Amino acid sequence: AFLPLAGMLDLEVERRRLAKQRESALQEIQRLERLLGGEFATRAPQDVVARAQAKLDGARTAAEKLAAQLKELG
Repeated sequence: AFLPLAGMLDLEVERRRLAKQRESALQEIQRLERLLGGEFATRAPQDVVARAQAKLDGARTAAEKLAAQLKELG
């Protein structure tokens, strides 16, 4: 099914929204990579480290999806 978006969606507003979300995801990725690359990963309980790794994986997936959506919008 094809849904024409012309007139229904301000593409520039949508691009800015997606770009802002992607930037937030990239910042979260950097924060978690620093956290997991430091002393935290060796000192924290294994379950806490695993939760941080899961958050990192989720942020990476979100950033990839947002980048793909931005590319689709052109």
